[in-house]
Amino acid sequence: MTRGSIEYLLCDVSEVRETQSAHPWLASLLSPAEVKRSDRLRHASDRIAYRCAHLVLRLLAARRLGADVRSAGDLEFTRCCRSCGGPHGKPQVTDAEVSLSRSGTMVLVGSAPPSSPIGVDIEGRPSDV
Repeated sequence: MTRGSIEYLLCDVSEVRETQSAHPWLASLLSPAEVKRSDRLRHASDRIAYRCAHLVLRLLAARRLGADVRSAGDLEFTRCCRSCGGPHGKPQVTDAEVSLSRSGTMVLVGSAPPSSPIGVDIEGRPSDV
């Protein structure tokens, strides 16, 4: 990857779970806060999707920063709402621009150099009735 490029990754949660099955150590990359937050979600499918999305975010951020994949768990993400300053909003990591969105079973993550603000959004299409 070129450090100056913008990179997006769209994947289905099932693909991430297959990769985790083949490489169980990947689950250890999530922070205790990410695990705790996912555990508060009501539906098992949402807990799984949350963990998969944050794993992909960590892996793409590590790639952006040129770090070894096994050090993705050491990355410190912060969140600060641009409107109220609260501890929520877009994830931030030093020396990179990242963004994350998930809907249903789909996850979209983007990364860019710090000089290129990005944002991603994915939404499910309503089913035909």
